[in-house]
Amino acid sequence: MLSFLSLDIEDVGDGAEAFGLLLARRFDLLVADLNMTPISAAQLVMAVRLLPAERRPKIIVCSPDPGAGDATAREALRQADCILATPVSIADLLAAVQKVLPAALNSTP
Repeated sequence: MLSFLSLDIEDVGDGAEAFGLLLARRFDLLVADLNMTPISAAQLVMAVRLLPAERRPKIIVCSPDPGAGDATAREALRQADCILATPVSIADLLAAVQKVLPAALNSTP
């Protein structure tokens, strides 16, 4: 949904691949679906929060029911910078990106 912006975007297939990329490169933003496998977004958020501060991206988590889930999921949602209920509209996603990374949208042509 963000591909039309002049941003460097990596689309990955699962949480394990996402964490591998986060270890290899620095990213400003992570957008994750709570229901990812084999590493859930909850596990991914918890792992990202252990990265050094300068390597830690802002986190937007998408969830079908942000108030539900097990204790790990609820803790991950508390640690996210923004939570969006799914299905996510482009307007909601852009507003969330603007909220957590205002410069990202202001610097696009």
